[in-house]
Amino acid sequence: MSRDVFPTLFGALRDRLAADVGAKGSNTLASTATVSVSVYHVPSNALLASILAPDTNVHQSVIQGIRHEKRLQVLQRKRLSLRKMGEAKRKQQQTLQALAVAECDMALQDASMHDEKFQYYVTETHFKAAARLQCTAEIKKALDRMESVAADATEESESMVNCQPCRSSTWFCFKMRC
Repeated sequence: MSRDVFPTLFGALRDRLAADVGAKGSNTLASTATVSVSVYHVPSNALLASILAPDTNVHQSVIQGIRHEKRLQVLQRKRLSLRKMGEAKRKQQQTLQALAVAECDMALQDASMHDEKFQYYVTETHFKAAARLQCTAEIKKALDRMESVAADATEESESMVNCQPCRSSTWFCFKMRC
């Protein structure tokens, strides 16, 4: 209950006790002593009777205090739940940002790896192409040399073919003589 309810409640209880004590006793000293003794002997009954007696102001203030406490509790729960939701959202956003940064880093790393691989592929392909061109040029030179050698060999063989009948005829002649 809130703090302002208690003074109202105790004030109402004090007024009732005073009214009960005043109604039971007289103005004489002996009766006041017995009333005060009877009040002290049974204070819980008098307090209980005064609490149970219908007093709308006390009940209203108690009910308002209870309602006020319930509203405060509901508001505190809502604030707590909102705070927890806010913290959860912040954590989720931080997690998502961390994941996005990690994915971005991974993508950049993959791109750099692919770029390195591509650069390696390009340079390797360039070297291979240059080597093939050089090899092709050397093959052409070798073919040219072979053609020139073949041409020289053809000329020699043609000259030998032309000389062979002479030789064969000399051989034939030589054989015939023997």
